[in-house]
Amino acid sequence: MLIGNGPLKEKLIKMVKKEGFEDKFIFESYQENIYEYLSAMDLYVQASLNEGMGRTV
Repeated sequence: MLIGNGPLKEKLIKMVKKEGFEDKFIFESYQENIYEYLSAMDLYVQASLNEGMGRTV
């Protein structure tokens, strides 16, 4: 699941389609409160190109 409308969203959607993983990914737009999404997940990954230790609140 990818939540948000960042600058790479369209590129990620194209990559997922190209690799045939459409049934494995869910793309959601920006969400004000993502608690329900996070509580339903078994794994959460927050990747960053700029931060060595990103913070999640």
